[in-house]
Amino acid sequence: MSAKKSPAEVGKELFEKEEQKDRELAKKFSPQKILEDAKTIRVLNDPVLGEIKYTILTTGDFFAMNKITDQWERARSTIFRLLHKAYPELKEEKDLDNFPGHVTTRLCELIADPENFFQIPQASMNGSQSTKKRKSSV
Repeated sequence: MSAKKSPAEVGKELFEKEEQKDRELAKKFSPQKILEDAKTIRVLNDPVLGEIKYTILTTGDFFAMNKITDQWERARSTIFRLLHKAYPELKEEKDLDNFPGHVTTRLCELIADPENFFQIPQASMNGSQSTKKRKSSV
């Protein structure tokens, strides 16, 4: 004798199958979704500065900033690139020169933090570590 499933059990199974399909779709590479995500304005609630709106840095941003050798110019460029899409009144990098020092300092602290909310890869200071043993051949 087979036990009949309750409507709740059937519903749960259907829901789980749909969830699985959604997870599988989410795993697929989608350039369009990636481009849309790059334009999404995100919000950080910082205890010092309050609500900060920003967008993630793009590959183009990284290429442009990689050409800047001066650390202060790079910091200014990074802050500008993070904020200017969320705050259209920031038209050029030099607009940041009018920020009060404590604001710029706090933004730099947030960027420099190893767990920065901007998800900016931190440059490796030491390079790669050498190994002590060679791999044995298979």
